[in-house]
Amino acid sequence: MQQFLHVQQLQAEDEQAMVALMRRRRRARRARRRRYWVRPWLGDVRREQLGHYNQLMVELRREDPASFQNFLRIQPEMFDELLARVGPRITKHDTNYRKALDPRTKLAATLRHLASGDAAAKTVMNSTENHLPYLAAARTSCSRPAAAAPPQ
Repeated sequence: MQQFLHVQQLQAEDEQAMVALMRRRRRARRARRRRYWVRPWLGDVRREQLGHYNQLMVELRREDPASFQNFLRIQPEMFDELLARVGPRITKHDTNYRKALDPRTKLAATLRHLASGDAAAKTVMNSTENHLPYLAAARTSCSRPAAAAPPQ
């Protein structure tokens, strides 16, 4: 009988330890989730004023197409074609919380990331856009054969 009570007491202690462990894990998970989607100092207005695409890319495209090609490793015309293919897949809608990034910005950020060979974290820190590479959409859109041109 004493062994039985001892076993029950050990089981109750194990259950209490498990409950305490689960509570600690739940608190740790909540603490990790509390991150910013967009850093407070990188609001929409600041991105429009200082962002790579809104400033640098427009200037390079207009003033120096060779530098545009050097920066993204793609010609402006090819950028437009790629944007036409991938744009609908990477376009998002504005929400009550934040303004969606323009597909041109997303594509330029992805191409710059691929052209530089840097780690994604370094690419994000070098820009004022908080972006994710949209490589998967680019791969699927570009791997499909283009509509067959009529024979001439």
